[in-house]
Amino acid sequence: MAAAAGIADGDTLVSVDDRPVRSPAELQVALRAAGDAILMRFERAGQAIEKRVAAVRAPTEDGVLYDAVARDGVRLRTMLGRVAGAGRRPAVLFVQGLSVSTMDFAFLDLFAGLRDEGFVTMRVEKRGVGDSEGEAPDRGDFLSEVDDARAALDALTRYDFVDPEAVFVLGHSVGGMIAPLLDAGHAARGIVVYGSSAEPWFECVEAGARRQSTLRGDADVEALVLASGAELRTQLVIDGRSRTYHEQLHDAPIADAWSRVNKPVLVLHGEYDWVVGAEEGQRIAALAGGTFRTIPRLDHLWSAHDSLAASLRDYGKGCPDLAIVRETCAWMRSTSRVRSA
Repeated sequence: MAAAAGIADGDTLVSVDDRPVRSPAELQVALRAAGDAILMRFERAGQAIEKRVAAVRAPTEDGVLYDAVARDGVRLRTMLGRVAGAGRRPAVLFVQGLSVSTMDFAFLDLFAGLRDEGFVTMRVEKRGVGDSEGEAPDRGDFLSEVDDARAALDALTRYDFVDPEAVFVLGHSVGGMIAPLLDAGHAARGIVVYGSSAEPWFECVEAGARRQSTLRGDADVEALVLASGAELRTQLVIDGRSRTYHEQLHDAPIADAWSRVNKPVLVLHGEYDWVVGAEEGQRIAALAGGTFRTIPRLDHLWSAHDSLAASLRDYGKGCPDLAIVRETCAWMRSTSRVRSA
């Protein structure tokens, strides 16, 4: 739709159908409320421009089956990356982290890489995001998100092109904190997490704030950490999520859940991931009796940098690196009957 409107790099989107767009969250709200034709207003070099374009309801990503999971009367859109050829294939459910951004465009290199290796992939849009129904994430809660992920995992095992004995969970960041909570009664063959922690949520965030402030060379690290913790405990909405969500995440028995996991676990950490510490991943591996590995050069968002300083400066904007795919696929094959594509 942006291309149809003539929006180019460097332009600033101002509004959609007279709804102001000052953040990605406001853009999602505006697009969900839009009709069949959308009026986009944007600025280019100080000049106001507007263009009305036809609404496009879903991307047309090659090889992807758009479907939905229903739970409690709410439909959540799913995106399944199919693998060419007949027969049942191993599969990976991706569990997203804290972000409330759509899964239409996130980590596409990762999903394409997994499919090239012969694994079906499933992504799930959170409630109130993209074409998923339900309350917006700033009013939702963590426990519902866990149940939604469990419903998606159950649905993935039932597709006739998926081998139900070779379904894995891949959790990123907070998604890795959700992963062990899915374990009771589900059919996953194994669990892979990246950039995750088993610490209570508020403590995890405060440790991350301390780590980042120290690396930046801030003058009063502890004052900044205290301010970050106070905001997390008192503000109604933080990072697009409700305070109820943050409180439920903090109270979730994640460490205990990891100690009860009875299947193979791979814990991955990026060398230049300053959001979550290596010691947090190592504790998960110890609790679950799993394997811990560090992937060189990667930051928290799976992009590669030449140095820690570069990762601090260009977080999430490093070079694409499919080391995460190679490590994950090799491990999944080693734990099951899965063969190379």
